[in-house]
Amino acid sequence: MMPEPEKVEITALVTWLGMRKKIKNPAVLFLGARAGGLFRSQELCDILQPFSKRTLHELSQSHRFEECYKVLSQRQFSERELDSILTQSLQHITHTDADVCIADMVKQGIFDVIISSNIDDLIEDSFVQVEMRELFDYDVFIPEHMTPEGSIYHERPLPCKVIKAFGALSSKKYCIIERGAYLDSSQNLKNLLETYLTQDVLAVGLDPTWDEEILRMFPTQGGVFWLVGEEELMNRAVFARIVRARQAKYLVDSEQHEIWKAIYWHLHGGMPINFQLIHNIDRQLQAISRDMQLLKRDTQDIRKDVQELHILFQRLYERQLTGHDKT
Repeated sequence: MMPEPEKVEITALVTWLGMRKKIKNPAVLFLGARAGGLFRSQELCDILQPFSKRTLHELSQSHRFEECYKVLSQRQFSERELDSILTQSLQHITHTDADVCIADMVKQGIFDVIISSNIDDLIEDSFVQVEMRELFDYDVFIPEHMTPEGSIYHERPLPCKVIKAFGALSSKKYCIIERGAYLDSSQNLKNLLETYLTQDVLAVGLDPTWDEEILRMFPTQGGVFWLVGEEELMNRAVFARIVRARQAKYLVDSEQHEIWKAIYWHLHGGMPINFQLIHNIDRQLQAISRDMQLLKRDTQDIRKDVQELHILFQRLYERQLTGHDKT
């Protein structure tokens, strides 16, 4: 009889992550589609609504997301149209406080590998906020850009590796539909994913529809598998295959972004410093200071001009009085 997954509270996960940080043994973080920008995008639903038979705004967020995938999978959009839809859907989506929490935990060495099924650049944007530099503190691996050998790429001694399993929109090399075929087309990518997914993994934001193909290739042999998600996910066959085969623990939480702030708060007793925001504010203050100095100089010049005009008018007035006296 296969073991049942263990349901835990957030304190158990925090203790596990804290221990990994203490012994300098990072874990693998798997960010599913519900942790990405498209899941947050109302614009995606608005764009696809005319192509759906269902009223999307009446559905729950997870069911709207599932319906959007079904619409995109109907192959009614050209490659250029699909690119335009996704670009427009993500143009107003920015990193959140939760994303910065993830980035800061990576910087601290709690995670050294991030596998993402998302095509947005939110991870990279979040790294900037905590002053992490690409090629120095982390590197991003996109399947289309991998070398034929593959091993050269993932053996580079960087503190963090970000693997975009389905590519990146910014690179114009990505996959939304038929993801199974996409994974099968790159044996190097499959080998790379299997190597890391057999380790201790924390999975957050998995979606049974958008992430189905990558979940099917998830190794049933390996280290501890922590899953954070909604209760209903436990009943999906694609998840049951993993959690019943590996030493699995799951934390029920429907707010994918709030959980990160809670974890970070438990670990540190506060929120991470947003260095980029501080720099931006500092630059703005410096610009205001320069403007104030210019304004001060302008005000002094105006005051000087007013004084000169006052003297001029005073002289004219005196001359006029003198002239009147003579008459």
